[in-house]
This record gives sequence, structure tokens and C-alpha cells, in this order.
Amino acid sequence: EGSSESEYGLTRWSEGDLFVLPTTSQKVIHKATGGEHGGAALYWVSDEPLMRYLGVIPADKKFEPTMWTKEALLERVEEIRHTAGATELNR
Repeated sequence: EGSSESEYGLTRWSEGDLFVLPTTSQKVIHKATGGEHGGAALYWVSDEPLMRYLGVIPADKKFEPTMWTKEALLERVEEIRHTAGATELNR
């Protein structure tokens, strides 16, 4: 578990959570504060290389910071799994 602080405030997260931040002009500071191994593995995904290739720069915030807990994600996966025809759909 831990937190990430940005110009949008403090986001607290735990193992298995997923959060996204809009474009930021300042540093994002990540701190691991717990967990079995005393640290955290964070996966950072960015479309910056594609945007640079296209010659565009994100200038406006298009969405609010968003957090999905591990529990909410697993609950949604179960809902989808039990949907008729789910095995034939690509989500």
C-alpha cells in the first residue's frame, strides 16, 4: 500500500488497485508505506511516445483523476464473466 501525490492531490492505493491521472506539469511522488515486502511495484503507462511522434502535446486536462480498487475491479470482472456470450466478446 502507499500513496501518490500530484498537483491533483493525494491518491492512496493498496495492492491490486488501479488509478489514472490526467496530464500533469509537475512531478508525481509515489511512496510505498506497507506491504509484505516493504515496497510496491507500480506500472506506468504513457502515450507520450505516440504523442511525440504525432507532434502533439497534451495541454488540457480531459478527465479527473480516477481510482478503481482491487475489489471493484474483481467485482466487475465477475459481472462480465457471468454475462451471456461473454466468452465471445473482446473487452
